[in-house]
Amino acid sequence: ELLTLINLGRTHIVLGGFAGAKAVLDDALVLAARLDDAENTAEVYATLSKAHHLSGSHAQALGYIEKSLSMPGIKDSQKGERLNLKGMALMGAGRNAEAREAIIEALRLNDSSGAVQEAANSKRALAAMDIVEGDFGGAFRLFSEAYEIDKASGDPGKIAADLFGMGNSLRNG
Repeated sequence: ELLTLINLGRTHIVLGGFAGAKAVLDDALVLAARLDDAENTAEVYATLSKAHHLSGSHAQALGYIEKSLSMPGIKDSQKGERLNLKGMALMGAGRNAEAREAIIEALRLNDSSGAVQEAANSKRALAAMDIVEGDFGGAFRLFSEAYEIDKASGDPGKIAADLFGMGNSLRNG
């Protein structure tokens, strides 16, 4: 039942139903606590963080991602994914220096744990920060690196994001 609630929350997020996601994930959090399930509690916190970030509630997103990161037994690949989310929430909150630190650490963990897709997500996030900061050459390089990874995996949405970012970097640089 817990995994079903987590997946239902993720489905709400994908469909843009952030209020529904938050309600379902709040129920999942209660169940995870009752089951004393640290791993899935951390996953619920991370998913709640994503829902809050995508709905523009960056402070709440940061609170949930910090809870997720503080849970015991998190693997480096999971930590890398969650640090990417933390970086994006920090960027949304206008805390770019902290965001860059979190995403650089995420990239290090993703590279060392072999989490290739999450490494591409880190590169894409750093590239977006480079654009905001006016480093269009750096952004183009990072979007290009993410593109090579995403092309190999065949993820059309991420490939499109990479190509758009590369074009945006060239147009503005």
